[in-house]
Amino acid sequence: GRVGCVLPIHPHASAMLANLENRLLERTTFVGDLSYRAWRAFAVDGQAAAWRDEPAAGFVDGDFVETFLDLSRDEQRQIADKVNATTLPSRDFPRSPITVDTLVTLLGDLRQQH
Repeated sequence: GRVGCVLPIHPHASAMLANLENRLLERTTFVGDLSYRAWRAFAVDGQAAAWRDEPAAGFVDGDFVETFLDLSRDEQRQIADKVNATTLPSRDFPRSPITVDTLVTLLGDLRQQH
């Protein structure tokens, strides 16, 4: 593995991206039926950690969420609707619609930072 970039992200944007990642996982089939969550799990010196079945938390796979940009506009809209329905409002960001354009802009902004 590698670390491409570690960036601070506003908590609301982080929650939105984590939600996007989960919605993309719902529709993605991986080669060899590999479990994405197991692949992303922590390992030490090539050995699976005892907590390997625990989900990774506190980060978003930027390369994976950027696959949203490769989808058709209709697929993007379907996923944005699911993200919109499941992202909770925060004190700093009261409930506002999460649109395809919102997600495309957020991903573009993040892409420019690395």
